[in-house]
Amino acid sequence: MMFTVWSNFFYSNRYIPGVYFYGNLVICLLMVLMSIYFFYQETYQMRVKGWKYFLDFWNIIDILPPLLMITIAVWCAEDAIVVNLGLVPGENHGAAAYRDYFQSMNALLMWFKFAYFLRVTDQTGWLVRMIAEVISDLLPFLLVMVISLLAFTDAFLSMGEAQRAFAQVQGIDPVESVMVVDGYFNSFIY
Repeated sequence: MMFTVWSNFFYSNRYIPGVYFYGNLVICLLMVLMSIYFFYQETYQMRVKGWKYFLDFWNIIDILPPLLMITIAVWCAEDAIVVNLGLVPGENHGAAAYRDYFQSMNALLMWFKFAYFLRVTDQTGWLVRMIAEVISDLLPFLLVMVISLLAFTDAFLSMGEAQRAFAQVQGIDPVESVMVVDGYFNSFIY
């Protein structure tokens, strides 16, 4: 719950001096401390179970959020302090984009953990187990879908490279010409 409040209210306003700035730092500290505790609990389970720990999907969902949380919270607090003290003129938007990707992945994993705790009750346990079984049955389809996505991504990227080469031969500025795609990530989006 703390992560949701932080990411929706304090994270986006972390550069505003006053309550948001200090609230961001306090919540980041609390999240790091709680993540260290949960990571310690998971490492204890790893020592007890050994390599079999990694065979359970739910254990992977249990170990990743504390690691991502520590990374995101320290990165965000450091960035807010550096910008607020005026050591850099503004936010590094390239690095912030990667931090936002990590944060969204962590949010997704945290909601999966919440669904995991719903397995305990009789009213919701059957539903969570059914969803997990449906997803496990969909794995062959998802594999074929990912392979197809990568194939079309590669095709779009090849078209973009061919257009870039053609534009250079014709003496056209590749930036101003109509390009299909300009990178692997954008070709995946298309």
